[in-house]
Order: sequence, then C-alpha cells, then structure tokens
Amino acid sequence: MNDAAVSVSVAFKNNKTRKLFEANTIETEKRITALQQLKEAGVRTGTLLCPIIPYITETLQLIDMLEPYADVIWIYGLGFNDRSAENWLNVEKILNCHFSTLLEKIEPILFSKEHRYWVELGQSLETLRTERKLNLSIHI
Repeated sequence: MNDAAVSVSVAFKNNKTRKLFEANTIETEKRITALQQLKEAGVRTGTLLCPIIPYITETLQLIDMLEPYADVIWIYGLGFNDRSAENWLNVEKILNCHFSTLLEKIEPILFSKEHRYWVELGQSLETLRTERKLNLSIHI
C-alpha cells in the first residue's frame, strides 16, 4: 500500500485535561509514540490538532511535540452556534466545574470565529508555518 497514511487526533498535552473532555481515550504520549513508530517505518503520518479550546489547549507546545512525526497537522478550533445545543452544554459543564475562572473568558471566543483570540492564534500559526516551513492546515 504505497499511498497508505495514518493520522491521529490530539487535543491536549495534559492528560488530566484530556480525560475531562475525552474520557476513555488513549494518552497523548502514546498517540505521539505511535506516530513516531509509523514515521520511522516509512508511513506517511498526519495529526488532527482538534479541538483547540482557548486558554486550555496548548497549541504551540503540541505542534512542537508533533512536528517531528507528522507530515501534516490539521488545526481546528472549537466553536458553537447554539447555546442550547447538547455539545455546548456538555463543554460548559466541564468548564464550569473544572475551569470556572476561565469560563467567562472562553465562552465568547467559542461563539465567534472572528474573535480576537482566533485572529491572533491564526497569525501566530501562519508565522510558525512560514518560519519553520511546516505543513499546517489551519482552520480556526
């Protein structure tokens, strides 16, 4: 299978945080180790860095960790349109319970793709892509 490729998703550097949002998923370090082994075996690799949760996801640090092992990194921010939707209510509950001091700061960002946070992160990612010649597919 000459065109085979494998991708994994990664959203959190901190495994305690990962468990809050992605219960019963594989540890971030194990995902990165799998990417490393695949890359060393000559398999094309990719990573879905998603969801970016403002002030929680350590985006730039995760890119540093993934860069050596991922041929492409797709980056997606978390966003919502409906405050009554079940997905938002679940995230809001986690934020309120475990990140209550950040909830007021995060909520407006998650409901506006034009928020300054996304603009600045996008600019940082574009700079990183250019300076380090990374294959980043940025969707924030």
